[in-house]
Amino acid sequence: MIKNVDSKTYLLCCILALLSSLPSDNYAQSIKRQVISSYGSSGISDHVFVGQTAGQSFNTTMSINGVTVSQGFQQPITIALEEIEDQVYTDLNVLVYPNPATRSITISSKEEIPSSFIQVTDINGKYLLTEKVQNLYRHQIDCALWASGVYFITIFDAHQNNKTLRLIISK
Repeated sequence: MIKNVDSKTYLLCCILALLSSLPSDNYAQSIKRQVISSYGSSGISDHVFVGQTAGQSFNTTMSINGVTVSQGFQQPITIALEEIEDQVYTDLNVLVYPNPATRSITISSKEEIPSSFIQVTDINGKYLLTEKVQNLYRHQIDCALWASGVYFITIFDAHQNNKTLRLIISK
């Protein structure tokens, strides 16, 4: 004997059957590790990277082999310690003469600088000249069309070592 089932009950049974057939790992919400903060900073000291965020709570601290880790959102699930090498910069030994100049200048180096790059900017930071010089030992630059004023000449080598010199053009 079949009983009359009203449409609301039938619809409810269909919805429950569909929901029960869905995989069990579907969730309406998830938790993500994030912080919305007004301040944060990071730095490197003695080959150790340190990052911080204001307003980030933690409640446990763990120490292994003298390394302390405090729980928080900013830390990844796995922690790996890597040594960061200090990059050693050397000052380029270059001269610019004559200074003050009127028509041309000479850039000279005590040692030849392979793959060098020269930038000249005015006092406002506007680039006037960018030039690659393959082997910089003695190089002349024509500045006859430059207006009187203060200029900055920056010389880079292939390892990004650089030196900035001030030049005065007086006409």
